[in-house]
Amino acid sequence: MRRFLFFFLGVLIACVGSAFEFPVDYEIDVELDPQTHRLQGTEKIRWTNTGGEPTAELWFHLYLNAFAGDRTTFMRGMGEGTLRGGHEVERRWGWTQLLSLRLEDGTDLLPNLTFERPDDGNQDDFTVARVVLEGPVEPGASVTIDLVFEAQLPRVIARTGWAGDFHLIGQWFPKLGVYEEAGHGGRTEAGWNCHQFHPATEFYSDFGRYRVQLTVPEDYIVGASGIQVEEKAVEEGLARKRTLTFTADRVHDFAWCAAPADLMAVVESDFDPGRDVPAPWLERAQSLLGFSSADLELPPVHLRLLVPQTQVKLADRMLRGARLAMAWYGLFYGAYPYPQLTLVSPPPGAEEAAGME
Repeated sequence: MRRFLFFFLGVLIACVGSAFEFPVDYEIDVELDPQTHRLQGTEKIRWTNTGGEPTAELWFHLYLNAFAGDRTTFMRGMGEGTLRGGHEVERRWGWTQLLSLRLEDGTDLLPNLTFERPDDGNQDDFTVARVVLEGPVEPGASVTIDLVFEAQLPRVIARTGWAGDFHLIGQWFPKLGVYEEAGHGGRTEAGWNCHQFHPATEFYSDFGRYRVQLTVPEDYIVGASGIQVEEKAVEEGLARKRTLTFTADRVHDFAWCAAPADLMAVVESDFDPGRDVPAPWLERAQSLLGFSSADLELPPVHLRLLVPQTQVKLADRMLRGARLAMAWYGLFYGAYPYPQLTLVSPPPGAEEAAGME
């Protein structure tokens, strides 16, 4: 049975109003080196304190550091040298390094950075970093941080990394935790919710806006969260590349996939509710939920499938499954709140990239 990676990131948020102030905006510019499987990136984060208490620190997730060695909290929890399915890990580690961390006015914050282990005190774990600011961010105020980072992707594990020329890139950039008020989730005082990366975990972060520029070799295809809004050619000496710009609003993460066009194909389609919602399902939803057909009307969604060239003949079946999922979950759980759904069927050898991201 084929497994997919879905880039939908927070499906059930259709009830969030447009007037809600999202705490965070990300602008990221990153380049993939497919030979070394390494990322070079810059990042601008604008964080707004939407709580009722000031804070003079920011906490970051550095998730790729979970794959920096066999003594990290993630790898200890996985069991010695095994993946989720129990087979051996090929020792190709990954990591994230912050090269620069500054306020918008140029103030250097890197000397103020410390690594924290709030869950287990494991001194070999570097997945959480704390940065002390020059002064508090008051309720309603914002702070803008500029980062330069480098990241090494691991051999594919736990839905991120590389396998040959295929790259699935999830949890790859320095990302803020969530600043919570006292009383939230049993907290006795306001503070940052920023846990270490564990094998059995869900990723918790604020919904926000993303604008991400991805630079890849000219012959690479890309699938990503959000919508592609721009593309431009880049020439550096003999190297020919292209930069694709994606925007994504009301999401709490950004994931992407990149691979050569001779390895992966792109098949595009759509979910048309007038065509793709089975009448018996609609009737059952009306009966069980007490809604009219107008109440249950679903929006159209563009479908974009990245599939191995050797499996293109299966694309119609994969897309049919996506349409049926959109119909069923849309009727009984809520409409998909984004204009596009991107699906990735990993090639043979990259099965650890499958899942939901």
